[in-house]
Amino acid sequence: MIDSKAVDTQLKSLNLRFRLFGRSEIRELRRLLESGEKVLHCVYGYYQGGSGLLIATEKRVLLIDKRPFYLNIEDMTYDTLRHVDVILKSMQSSLNLHDGKKKLTFRSISDARLKNMKNYIADMIELSTKNQVVPIQLSEAARQYLKPAWRSRHNILLPRSGPKKFYRPTPIN
Repeated sequence: MIDSKAVDTQLKSLNLRFRLFGRSEIRELRRLLESGEKVLHCVYGYYQGGSGLLIATEKRVLLIDKRPFYLNIEDMTYDTLRHVDVILKSMQSSLNLHDGKKKLTFRSISDARLKNMKNYIADMIELSTKNQVVPIQLSEAARQYLKPAWRSRHNILLPRSGPKKFYRPTPIN
C-alpha cells in the first residue's frame, strides 16, 4: 500500500485529474500499488466488461474497474504479455493487449495517451523477453555430438528432431 499523496502527485505529474469518472478506481489504486512502484501511464476508458482505468507501472499493467458491489482487477506483468498494438480512430482508439490465452481490448478517446502507453508497454515487453532468453555457447568439442551423423552411429539418448507428422507403417508382404 502506498501513501495517497504520493499517488496524487504521480497523477498530477501526468497531467491527470479525475473529477467525475475514475475516482473510485484511484482509491483502489492506492491499495494495490506496492511501495516504490510508480504510475507512468494512466488512461480512463472502456473494455469488454465495462469501464475503468488502465495503468502502466514499472512492474505491471493494471486494469481497475470499481462499481458498487463489484470490483474487477486485472494484473498483468510484462513477462506474461506477448503483444500490444493500438488502433487509432478519430474519436475511439483502442489498445489491444495479448497474452498467451486472452486478449484485452481497451477503448478510449485519449489517442495520444493510448499511443504513449502502447510504446511504453511494447518497450517493457521487449526488455522482459530479452532478459529471459540466454543463448548457450557450446564448445567445439560439444558441437560434434549434436550432429545427426554422430547420433546415428552411436546409440545414445540425445534430443531428436520433432516427430514425423504422417507416419505410415510399411506393409508386410
